Amino acid sequence: MKRRRRLWVVALAVGGLLAGGGLYRLARMRAASRVVDVLPSFTEPGAGPRAPGSTLFGFEVGTHRLPEVKTRLMALGWDCPDTSMRGLMQKMREEKLAEIEAVKARGGDVDSVTGASMVKRRSPKEANPQVRLTCEGISIGAVFALDPDIAKTPASPTGTSPSPAGGSGRLVLVFDSPAHPLRHVSFERSHRSDEVALALKDFSTATARLQRDLGPAHKAPPVAGDDSLPWLTPVESAWAFADVHAKVMVINWGARGIALTETLEIPWPVRADARAAPLARR
Repeated sequence: MKRRRRLWVVALAVGGLLAGGGLYRLARMRAASRVVDVLPSFTEPGAGPRAPGSTLFGFEVGTHRLPEVKTRLMALGWDCPDTSMRGLMQKMREEKLAEIEAVKARGGDVDSVTGASMVKRRSPKEANPQVRLTCEGISIGAVFALDPDIAKTPASPTGTSPSPAGGSGRLVLVFDSPAHPLRHVSFERSHRSDEVALALKDFSTATARLQRDLGPAHKAPPVAGDDSLPWLTPVESAWAFADVHAKVMVINWGARGIALTETLEIPWPVRADARAAPLARR
């Protein structure tokens, strides 16, 4: 009798543990499905001069909004998916949902679809509402054409061309959330390892293009006096205002080629609308 009673006690304890574990997992799933936007604590621009401009290739950080940027990209016919964590997870859900529907159409068992539960589950990583539009394989010449004042770019020390227009690159535009203005614009392209002179010309004219809008660079590379580009040593021109940062950087990866990136952004964590609304509540 005592033994039977002990067995019942053990059974009830195990059942309680299993039920508790199940309730815990259910609570976590429900909490994950209710993930809300979590934004950082933004700050006002610090002391120091403000930038005289905030535009790169026609995209104005701190001012342009997501709908108008998307409309412009669509008009250009460019494919620029959202590659933020939230955007990538949503894409995976859509692909998984399509797979599930295909299995249903064949009369198959949905439980056989690996990862089917992710359709209803949200990851805590998705709390960041950032939108990151990434345009891959975009013609360099087409991006340069977005700059209405590119013809006004001063002649660079290595030539007067606005930069090599051949090849393609990656354009990235970042918003803190769908409700915030543009924070970041960058355009990265590459040159072959044997195109050092061409890469240096691209670097020089990109620097001249930003100098046209921002004035002399706050940080400039030393004058090499030749056409060399050290291996794995970044060479950059940079501007650092209280409300805008900009940079042109070129790096020689050896046999992998030479990468050049132009960047203009509202420095983190300054609020992205500081330029458009300088008297907003603190």
